[in-house]
Amino acid sequence: MRYLFIYLFIYLFIGCKGNKNKEKTDITIYPINNNVSRKISKQWIGSFEGSFLRLQGESRDSRGWATVDLKILENQITFQLSSYVEENSFELVLIKQQVDSITFKMKNDTIKNTEVYFYKKNNEYILKSLFIDDLIHKKELIKMTRITNLK
Repeated sequence: MRYLFIYLFIYLFIGCKGNKNKEKTDITIYPINNNVSRKISKQWIGSFEGSFLRLQGESRDSRGWATVDLKILENQITFQLSSYVEENSFELVLIKQQVDSITFKMKNDTIKNTEVYFYKKNNEYILKSLFIDDLIHKKELIKMTRITNLK
């Protein structure tokens, strides 16, 4: 029995060492931090809208543009993308909240790069979404306009 235990220990030790050279995956693990409040600060609560060029080279055609709607409530965040090409709606989960920025991730875990960054700079709201960057194959910052305050 003792030899079996030693054999298993050596097998597991060598097996774990062999995995060090493998490529890293795209999976991001978000640790749960109990010190971060899961309630959204009142300064972020509201409905926001922005647009971006969805189909490059089609800026004169209204079908080339897409709109993003972000609705932030105290305990629920929704992200909606509407364009000629697609209609997507996602529920977001709060990851990190700071005075001038807030970070979410989409609940849908079948999509890669689901992080959404929303921040305020010089009294302007800016949205950065890795999902949108993947759609249009370039990095995009979307200027957002506060439509309503939701209470």
